[in-house]
Amino acid sequence: MSKLKLRLDQTQLSYRDASLKSRREIAILKRLISRLSVACRGLDQELDEKLLQLRHDLEQNKDIGKMIPRLAVVERLVTRLSDFADKENHALLEQIHHSSEMLRRFHGLPAQLKRDLRNLLAQKIIPSPIRTNKPFV
Repeated sequence: MSKLKLRLDQTQLSYRDASLKSRREIAILKRLISRLSVACRGLDQELDEKLLQLRHDLEQNKDIGKMIPRLAVVERLVTRLSDFADKENHALLEQIHHSSEMLRRFHGLPAQLKRDLRNLLAQKIIPSPIRTNKPFV
């Protein structure tokens, strides 16, 4: 009988530990989704909606396993948004570099400004254009 009592105590302890771990993981997931929602708010309407749905599901304590497809969709949307931002940043850097070069060659620009611009370009504060072969998704 004492062996059964010991096994029951061990099982209860294991269950309590698993329950605490599960609650901690859900709390972390809730924080992540909330912070991601705030960071991405207004950048993509579909992403905003999916994150709102995930937050709602987490608040309702729905089974995490059933939320995996939504998490995968959010991951895809975040990746797409990140790729788009990278592409836009590269285009902006190219434009800055091109404009800097044009300014440097402008004949009416005072010599001091030309020197300052040349120094900035030499210091790589204004980076040269970045070329990637990464396709835009």
